[in-house]
Amino acid sequence: MIKPYFLSAVQYARTHKKHLLIGALSVVSIIAAVVIVLLYVESQRTKILYSPMNACNLLLEDEARDLLGRRTLQSDAKTPVITGDVAVSRCGYTDGNPDVEAMLVAAIMVRSAINDDGVTQNNDDFFASKATDGKEAVDGIGDGAYFDTLRGQLHILDERKWIILSYGTGSAPEANTLDDALALAKKIVGPASEQE
Repeated sequence: MIKPYFLSAVQYARTHKKHLLIGALSVVSIIAAVVIVLLYVESQRTKILYSPMNACNLLLEDEARDLLGRRTLQSDAKTPVITGDVAVSRCGYTDGNPDVEAMLVAAIMVRSAINDDGVTQNNDDFFASKATDGKEAVDGIGDGAYFDTLRGQLHILDERKWIILSYGTGSAPEANTLDDALALAKKIVGPASEQE
């Protein structure tokens, strides 16, 4: 025996077929639109293929103590911040000198590529920066390096990372020397011959 509510549902469907079809098409259209929006949003999201490097992992406090002395303090530690196809992280140490004008600082900034587009961007930006005034080529470290004589910074391209090092008196970074920066760099990347 057929239930009366089933008969009334069948009868309702017959008499309102056009409205039900329009309603079903509307639901399918809304679902399709939501799926398209979600796929578009996902396609625009930056793909992370390579883990961003934390700058403080390149130079631990014990290693910084070898350069700055036993009173070494970690002054700056920033987790990587992703912007586009690269992530930037900073880390800094001081010698703990209460005289700010004479305080020694070892600072590291790492710009890590998080995907192949980031690798290309790092390479392009590194070599464009290297070609500007005040840059001195440095051989035998990383995949390429130069010293920025105006800012007292050593720039190193090392695989997927662009590393910027500063080592010397914090109040006068332009007085930093290449030799001091290389002492810091050897603790972080070592000479090219050691990397192979």
